[in-house]
Amino acid sequence: MKTSHIVILVAVVIIGLLFFFAGQSKESTDVTVTDIEEVVVEDTSAKSVPEVDNTTYDSSVETDQALPETEAEEMVVVPEVVPLPVETIKEVTPKVIPVEPEPVANKRSFTIDSFIFGYSMEEIRVKQGDIVTINLTNSDGFHDWVVDEFGAATDTIQAGETTSITFVASKKGTFEYYCSVGSHRAQGMVGNLIVE
Repeated sequence: MKTSHIVILVAVVIIGLLFFFAGQSKESTDVTVTDIEEVVVEDTSAKSVPEVDNTTYDSSVETDQALPETEAEEMVVVPEVVPLPVETIKEVTPKVIPVEPEPVANKRSFTIDSFIFGYSMEEIRVKQGDIVTINLTNSDGFHDWVVDEFGAATDTIQAGETTSITFVASKKGTFEYYCSVGSHRAQGMVGNLIVE
């Protein structure tokens, strides 16, 4: 056999095979489609399929119609928010309670010289709450400075010495200060502390 004959024979066999397989594939596709149609026809005949509403929903149109039960169950009910009229809304102003600042205590200092039956100052004026310091000097004798109402009393000092006492003038009034040594108070060694 010649080579050209062999080539023609092989080509004929290949073409035949192509037609054969193409026919087989078409037949299997036809069978599959037919089988599916039969199954669908059987299923639809067994059950009734509800009709589908193909109408579209327009959100701009309000409706009072009740929704089918299945849709109504899935919906969430949102309460209607009603705005208050402007007249009913009142501006709330916080109430400010004024707080009076506590008075700042003033520091007051006085230097008083003591001598036989007297002090260099017979009157001292301060404000209530003032912190008062008395610096007592002694130019003659043996003396101290006392005011009972505030529990204030200096040490007793001799001539040439100095002492001091600090206290708070916590209450208003006129209070006598004096020398507690011997009869000095009775002899007139006194003065007045006036707290205003």
